Amino acid sequence: MPKEQPIAFTYEGEPTRLDRVVAEHVSKLALCSRSQAERWIESGCVSIGGTVVQKPAYKVSAGELVSIAGIEEQSSHLEPYEHPLDILFEDKHIVTGK
Repeated sequence: MPKEQPIAFTYEGEPTRLDRVVAEHVSKLALCSRSQAERWIESGCVSIGGTVVQKPAYKVSAGELVSIAGIEEQSSHLEPYEHPLDILFEDKHIVTGK
């Protein structure tokens, strides 16, 4: 998968766990969950003020520059699932099954 462009932002808020800060910021961009943020942190993709931090529980303080680099795009490829239905009633507004 192709690498994403680095993401950098200055945190503004109360001291909070790094994994939560990363997940909340990046989820606004629709890129990751908190567990994915933990994996990025532990693999060395996240730095605070230029220093790599590999502990998801690190407390980020207001004014600290958080940088995320070297992350890969997440695949969101979904496959449809054919599920047979036993239809009890159907009209143009509703379908009822068991």
